[in-house]
Amino acid sequence: MPGPRTKTALILSDWQCDLQNQDYIDRTLRLAKDLQPDKIVHVGDETDATTIGRWVQGLPEEAEGNLQEQIDVTVANLRAFREAAPGASFDICYSNHLDRFTHSIRTRLPAFRHLRNLSVESLFGLDDLHIRFRREIFDVFPSVFVAHGHQFGLTSVNQYSKGSEWANRLGGSLVAGHTHRPLLSSVASGLGSGRSDFYMNVGCSMDFSKAEYITSKSPQWGLGVGLIQYNTRTGWIQPQLIVADAQGRFYFEGKWY
Repeated sequence: MPGPRTKTALILSDWQCDLQNQDYIDRTLRLAKDLQPDKIVHVGDETDATTIGRWVQGLPEEAEGNLQEQIDVTVANLRAFREAAPGASFDICYSNHLDRFTHSIRTRLPAFRHLRNLSVESLFGLDDLHIRFRREIFDVFPSVFVAHGHQFGLTSVNQYSKGSEWANRLGGSLVAGHTHRPLLSSVASGLGSGRSDFYMNVGCSMDFSKAEYITSKSPQWGLGVGLIQYNTRTGWIQPQLIVADAQGRFYFEGKWY
């Protein structure tokens, strides 16, 4: 386990409740309990919000969905992680699926945009859970930036080049979600720069069999979780990407989860 000068961040991504792989989420929850990270960062798409997505507007799914149930399942998972690591700071990132709430209010019922009870913070009880909803790109450790990834145009196909490009533009390392495809790559920052940057996408925590829209092709998705360690004295940064197998199992520090 890391020493007192080393801080650890646990990175989660893309539950998309109620399309989540709950068994896999529970495995990452056990990791959080064992690890007791200093920080937890969920890089977005905690809830799928299927019924308010643009793909179902005007279709029966828009009226027949279970939006409140999706929110309840998401809150239960957020609460479980909060209780598993009570001493950790906890942030979640602005993402395209959570933005469906704001976008729907803005385009369909704009007068409701001023109602506090319809904010993301209120709908998901984030203040009570001591979880911050971050609408801005922020750094989890010095020069290690986190964001969902949709705002950078990342896809599972282009993320190797585009993730590196955006890391360079941000002037550091980038940790993201959105593509559902785990990837960890170094980012060249120039000879003599003294920097050792990276791009990391931690994949997702979805049950692929529930995502009916991907059944016609291979999505190249994967279950993953990320760790970042930072030494407060030396500035040393170490990213680690943990990718699960097809059954959602993974191995960390001598233990199977």
